Amino acid sequence: MNQAQNEALINLMLAARFSDKKISLSESDAFQKHVDNLAWESGTSRDIFVQQATAAVRKALSAEEATRQFLERQCGAFIDSEQKRNAFRIIESLALTDGMDPKENKFLMQVRTLLGV
Repeated sequence: MNQAQNEALINLMLAARFSDKKISLSESDAFQKHVDNLAWESGTSRDIFVQQATAAVRKALSAEEATRQFLERQCGAFIDSEQKRNAFRIIESLALTDGMDPKENKFLMQVRTLLGV
């Protein structure tokens, strides 16, 4: 994945974490593991990016239309079907870390549709 895709994946993982309005320790650990495994090629550190993205993601999730637009932008970063499948696999595994909530399920269905996987 390129840097824009890494950033989109982090944004989508954050959105998945916040979609059920519950943050568990296991989910936090899984998120950090995924972030640490990304090839990072930015002048901004991963930690700073995550801090900045967290506020943006929370704002995007505050209204249905803003959420739709946000998800469309993030999902649009993935070009080919392999990238889309890999991104969805990571997002889904993160959401499943602490069990599946109906809100998480709805979020995952939106992402799956937008990615076309």
